[in-house]
Amino acid sequence: DRSAQTSSTIVAVGKDGERSFLHTRGCLANFRASDVLENLQLVKRAKIFAFGYLGLLPETEKDLEVLFRTIKKETRAKILLDTGGNPRRQPKPFASFIRYVDYFMPSYEEAVALTGRKKPEDIVQYLFDAGAPNVVGVKLGSRGCLVASSPNVAEYVPALRVKRVVDTTGAGDAFVAGFLAAVIREFSPFAAARIGNAVASECVTAVGASSAIQNFNHYVKR
Repeated sequence: DRSAQTSSTIVAVGKDGERSFLHTRGCLANFRASDVLENLQLVKRAKIFAFGYLGLLPETEKDLEVLFRTIKKETRAKILLDTGGNPRRQPKPFASFIRYVDYFMPSYEEAVALTGRKKPEDIVQYLFDAGAPNVVGVKLGSRGCLVASSPNVAEYVPALRVKRVVDTTGAGDAFVAGFLAAVIREFSPFAAARIGNAVASECVTAVGASSAIQNFNHYVKR
C-alpha cells in the first residue's frame, strides 16, 4: 500500500517473560473482506482458511458473515477464526458469522470480553448457544486449554511445563499453528490441542515468536 504504513508491532518483554505491545495498524485500516473475496481462487486451494484477528479489524467485522458464508459455499476449506487485541461483545453480529466457523479458540481474556462469561465451561456453552457448529475452546495460558467438539464432549488439555519462560510472544499463535498442523493430518481436536500445547510450550523458551519451534514430528513424539 503506497499510501499507508505497513502494520507494525514493537514487543517489550519483561524479566518474567510477559510482554507489552506497541502497535500501529497502518494499512490494515484499509483491509476489507472484499480483498479476500477477490482472491477466492487462492482459498479454493487451501484445506484451512485461518483468519485473524477478530478485535483488530473492526472495519471488516460487519462483512464477516458474507466472507465466511461465501467461503463455505464456494470452497472446501475449513475456517479457523482467531482473536487479538480487544474484541468487542456484540452478540447479534457474532452469532451471524460464528455459525460458519469450524474452529474458534480465543484466549481466556478475549473470550471473557466476547461472551461476558468467566468460567471456561460457561464460555464454551455460550459459543455453542451462539451457533458454533464444530470445535470451540478457550486458551488458558499456563493451565493449557479447554476444547469441546460439542456441548457434551469437552476436555481440559494441560499445558506442558518448561524450566524457564523467556518470552511469551507468539504463544497463542504457536498453539494455533500446532493445532492446525495436526488437524490437517487428521488428528482429533483433542490430540491436536495436545500438539498445540506442546508447540506453545517450546515457543516461550526463547526470544521471538517462532525461534524455538521445531518440526511437526518432534511434537508428535513429545
